[in-house]
Amino acid sequence: MLGALQGQAAASEDDLDFFGHHWTKVRRVWGEGRITLIGDAAHIMPPTLGQGANQTLEDVWVLGRELAKGGDDPAVRLRAYEKARYPHISLVSEMAKRNSANWRIPPLIGRLFPETSQTAMLVRYSNRLSAPAV
Repeated sequence: MLGALQGQAAASEDDLDFFGHHWTKVRRVWGEGRITLIGDAAHIMPPTLGQGANQTLEDVWVLGRELAKGGDDPAVRLRAYEKARYPHISLVSEMAKRNSANWRIPPLIGRLFPETSQTAMLVRYSNRLSAPAV
């Protein structure tokens, strides 16, 4: 594999572009019967909040806790896991969705205001919001 990569050119600035994330609403049920999903398979997380791996680990912890209760049909425990995770994962997903890093800048505005200018404007705006009242 390394030999195949050595002959390729490096990525240029033109190869780097805005990360376009497609949103999907978090579903209440992630499986059926004795099957369920965890992590991005159950709920897509954009990279802007760094929550993808975190939410997957929380899924595994809650799933393990529910399965350890035993007694019931495993399908019942899987639905309990989904029900327990839904409110939290929905909140985190909404927070990520509202993060300004995910906002799509129309191409014309992107050409009129380069990324460095957009960042500077966002910083000034954020500072105004967080400045203490005088």
